[in-house]
Amino acid sequence: MEPVSTVAIAVAALVAKAAEHLGEKIWAKVSDDAADKVSGAVVESGWNVLSRMAVRVRSWFAGHGEADGVTAIETVVAAPDSKLATDRLAEAVRSALEADPELEKEVRGYVEAAQAGEGSVATFTVQAWGHAKIGKILQINQMNADTIEI
Repeated sequence: MEPVSTVAIAVAALVAKAAEHLGEKIWAKVSDDAADKVSGAVVESGWNVLSRMAVRVRSWFAGHGEADGVTAIETVVAAPDSKLATDRLAEAVRSALEADPELEKEVRGYVEAAQAGEGSVATFTVQAWGHAKIGKILQINQMNADTIEI
């Protein structure tokens, strides 16, 4: 089983990737009530799973008076390419997971559900989960001898 710090880093990286893909829609995908539970048989897209995870973590921060955690997750959503913001979120998530074993169990469920999906979300989840120390994420669409399209 991955240590809590690895889970926290993976969560921060996955929230950043979901925010990069969904933008502010990350909050519109689900309600806080819908994010309270994750099932082992999730049939939603990987982006929805990651959106639910983001909403659940933000909801936990808000419900426990963790204003710094709320700010950290909202900053990552606003600036998903910021390593500083992602590092701050990872630290806030680590503290939350250590304080609440039930939240840790839920978050692991979200990560595993995203990992079990298909396509780019599952691929990225495996990379973020298995190799949790993630810096800058770069997607190269095309590379020629003298140009790189990003």
